[in-house]
Amino acid sequence: EEEEEKLPRVAALIEGGEEICDLTASMPKQWQPIDPISFLKYGEDAFRRSDEAVVDGVHRHALSDIEILSPVPHPGQVISVAGNYKPYDASRDAPDDTESTADHEKHGSDAPEPDDEDPH
Repeated sequence: EEEEEKLPRVAALIEGGEEICDLTASMPKQWQPIDPISFLKYGEDAFRRSDEAVVDGVHRHALSDIEILSPVPHPGQVISVAGNYKPYDASRDAPDDTESTADHEKHGSDAPEPDDEDPH
């Protein structure tokens, strides 16, 4: 008897962090096999069924018994939101003997000239 190929499954971490709920097992048979990309494509229906499975306490497994993989193994598009990053400070890359644009904008015309003594 051949061992069944193990396909990635979708799961939810249960509060407390000791267990997961196998969401793949909670989806309709006609959706199977369902991988993370397919799960997302089913949208609201998949999320509603997932919520029900978590609340009902079905298809639970110990977190220590599973292997965690990338949530979306081959994303078709990666979107970055600038709000996730700290603002870039150009003054940290400016040579010591010149005034950076960021320094000038921060301090306006009162910024010390490169040859002036640092007031701090």
